[in-house]
Amino acid sequence: MFIEKKYYYSIDEFTKYGVEAIFTKKTAGNMADYIGENGENNRNKILKLINFEDKKIVHALQKHTNRVEYIEKLKGLENLTDIDGFVTKSKEFVIFTYYADCLPIYILDKNQKAIGLAHSGWIGTYNEMIKSLIDKMVLEFNSKKEDLLIALGIGISQEDYEVGEEFYIKFKERFPNLYNDVFINIDGKYYYDNTKMNYLLALENGILKENIFIDNRGVKNAKTFSHRLDKENVGRSAAIILIKE
Repeated sequence: MFIEKKYYYSIDEFTKYGVEAIFTKKTAGNMADYIGENGENNRNKILKLINFEDKKIVHALQKHTNRVEYIEKLKGLENLTDIDGFVTKSKEFVIFTYYADCLPIYILDKNQKAIGLAHSGWIGTYNEMIKSLIDKMVLEFNSKKEDLLIALGIGISQEDYEVGEEFYIKFKERFPNLYNDVFINIDGKYYYDNTKMNYLLALENGILKENIFIDNRGVKNAKTFSHRLDKENVGRSAAIILIKE
């Protein structure tokens, strides 16, 4: 699904619909302003590299919410906060969201060429960010769920995602029909699969199995930023989506 390049991964299934959807590697540098001083420079560099430096960047200070914003005009795009997802049909914009273990969720209405992108760590997943993203596409663009493509990008692997018993019980109570498929117990330790949880939630919310694309390589193999694994000097990778034509 994700084709590896020097500085990023590109989603092949979206490219054929005239949409650029990528995820940056450490080699592209830190992308978020709230982590270091080079975020803006690195964002501009990656857009220049993919030949879309003329687009207006849309991003927000993410707070692990399930809030999704519809972007249709330039007004009011400064100092956005408490938003973890965006949708648009405009060719003016390029959407950025930021990651260091959490899961990027890309969405595309293949008939209308409406796009979206959301950040979903365990809190976002617990609060069903993916449902918020799907519902926003239906609300704003009258999307039919059978026309929606979803790509679950590069997040932390289950093998690297140890959680406590309280975490396990929390998901068991919220998702009694799903939790058993997303946890494993090894020597009394629980490990959680955030990618698979979002896959199951996508199916539960009406997305066709053949329209869900998953990258399971994990942040360690992908050489993207990881809060858990890097520990020090942790930057943020960026998920990026835009309409090319």
